[in-house]
Amino acid sequence: MDRRAKEQWSNNLHIEDLSTSWNKPLTFSVILSILLCFQLAISVNPHSGQSQPPMFGDYEAQRHWMEITHNLPVSKWYVNGTDNDLLYWGLDYPPLTAYHHLLLGEM
Repeated sequence: MDRRAKEQWSNNLHIEDLSTSWNKPLTFSVILSILLCFQLAISVNPHSGQSQPPMFGDYEAQRHWMEITHNLPVSKWYVNGTDNDLLYWGLDYPPLTAYHHLLLGEM
C-alpha cells in the first residue's frame, strides 16, 4: 500500500469508542451506591431533639415559629410573655426569617 492509500484508508476508518458503552451503567451504579450510603448514614442516627420532650427538635421549632407568626401580632414576636415563651422555641432569627415563617403558616 502506498502512502496515499494508507492516508485514505485511515481517514475512512471509523473506530467506535467502546469505553462509553459500559461507562454509563457504571457511573449510575457509583452514584446510586453513594446516595444509598448517605441515606443509611443519616437514617441510623437520631435526629435533633429526638426523645427530648418537650421540644423534640428542629421540626418542632419550625412548627412553633409558624404558629407564633400566624397567631401573634408582629409587635409580640420577639417579646417574652404568656403568649410567647421565648425559652420554648422563641423566635431567635432575624425578622426576614419570621416573615418567611408567617408566609409558610398562611399556606
